[in-house]
Amino acid sequence: MSDFDQSFLSDVKSLFLRQQEENLAPYLYSTPNSNIEDDPANGEKYYLEIISQNLDYYLYKEETQLINDVASKIAAYVPAESNLI
Repeated sequence: MSDFDQSFLSDVKSLFLRQQEENLAPYLYSTPNSNIEDDPANGEKYYLEIISQNLDYYLYKEETQLINDVASKIAAYVPAESNLI
């Protein structure tokens, strides 16, 4: 397991154990890490494409309805003691 994988898993574990809060942001809209071969993280690029190419894009337009439609299905996979936001 790479150092990155170990770090990521450690951060996820500490989030779910409520040892840390809001500690996963670096993994979300990040650029690829040159130290990680074929790093799939590139959310920043895709987010910028969305907001620059779709001038009418509004975050909560369809996403809110999608979340409402599938929330109960998603919740079925989450342990009862977890917080689902």
